Amino acid sequence: MDHLIPKPGEYVPLTEMGRMIAEIRDNRKPTIPEVIERFRAYHSLHPVWGSLHVVMEDGNFADCHVRYAIGLARYDGDAEGACLGQILLRMSKTQRSKLSRIA
Repeated sequence: MDHLIPKPGEYVPLTEMGRMIAEIRDNRKPTIPEVIERFRAYHSLHPVWGSLHVVMEDGNFADCHVRYAIGLARYDGDAEGACLGQILLRMSKTQRSKLSRIA
């Protein structure tokens, strides 16, 4: 069983699902500089924001709209959109608005 426990400082790669779970468990409010490149990368693949369109393109920044976008992303199998939606949910409405303008 000891072989399953990483040694201090040992790199342990996360699977996509593991990364999603780690992000969901992280309840602190992320800063825009921490997430901007990830949102830009998603936007470059989805020019009208894909699953996040209702929030990032249409400017609906309320939590209910972010939750709707997360549900849509999950329904569409858009793992990255769902992860980014979880990040948006932890941000303030002001942060969401600013991110939508600069990403």
